Amino acid sequence: MEAVRRAAREATPPGERPYEGPVRLLITYYYEGSEPPAIDVDNFSTPIQNALSGIGYLDDGQVDQCDWARISIDQPLRVRNVSTVLAHAFSVGHEFVHVKVDHPRDPQELRQ
Repeated sequence: MEAVRRAAREATPPGERPYEGPVRLLITYYYEGSEPPAIDVDNFSTPIQNALSGIGYLDDGQVDQCDWARISIDQPLRVRNVSTVLAHAFSVGHEFVHVKVDHPRDPQELRQ
């Protein structure tokens, strides 16, 4: 997952230190075609978590929550408030993985 480390380094402002508290990862695999590829979530997300250690956060043990999704880029998508990085990835038109490091959701908050 050297590509993940490289992209994380490029997206991190100079001098910014890795986050020290608990984190939530949002991993979205935008794939080509109508059928999602058979991917083991653990085998896919674990190398990403490891690659971000020391860049997005100090250690992958800080990952308290990890959300995962697969979305076909060949279907119509409506995207609002998209980052320039994500907009560029869509404009290239090939499958890609988008990873966001965020604060964990409050575990006491009820979800529908």
